[in-house]
Amino acid sequence: MDIQLGVPLGFNKQTGVPILFDNFHPSLTNYNMVIFAKSGAGKSVTMKTLISRSAVLMGIESLALDAEGEYSIVAESLGGINVVLGPTSKTVINLFDIEPEIVKDEITGRERVVLNVENKVEDVTQALLTMARGSTRSAEVNELTKQIIAESVAEEYTDAGITADPASLYESAANSATGDMLAKKKKLMPTIGTWYKRIRRKSKRKR
Repeated sequence: MDIQLGVPLGFNKQTGVPILFDNFHPSLTNYNMVIFAKSGAGKSVTMKTLISRSAVLMGIESLALDAEGEYSIVAESLGGINVVLGPTSKTVINLFDIEPEIVKDEITGRERVVLNVENKVEDVTQALLTMARGSTRSAEVNELTKQIIAESVAEEYTDAGITADPASLYESAANSATGDMLAKKKKLMPTIGTWYKRIRRKSKRKR
């Protein structure tokens, strides 16, 4: 007998059967979900319910990017961490920071760990282009500028030795007692600062 497990979200009004949701169920092609509804229909309530019950019933940790601060009470109630970002905050986000991802092969269903540098370069490039539009007050950025930004972002990862291999994120650190190369230490990630210096060096060479 197949017992369905998941987070209870409510009841089917027609059958009275509980609605259980598990976005990590093997029958699903991926873990993503999206909620559409008109304002006030309960999108936030649904997400808070899912986050809370997932944590309590299944031990799932969630991360909320919360521009309005409405999830802080959920984080505090579950013993989580509420990180505030702002002009006066000492906490910053490094756009260039990259982590391995677990992907599932749609054909075999097997999971594997990948480091998607190509997608990361594209994401960082788009973020920098948004900043460029804001600072120049221009709706569009020309194609040459886009190309220079994208190439320089890719060079930041290349020079750090970061490739599609997840192991390239780390450098071996010697054991201080024995001298053995056992421990793994994450490499220093590129930053907007290092990228900006690269752009400046390029511009000087072309003068």
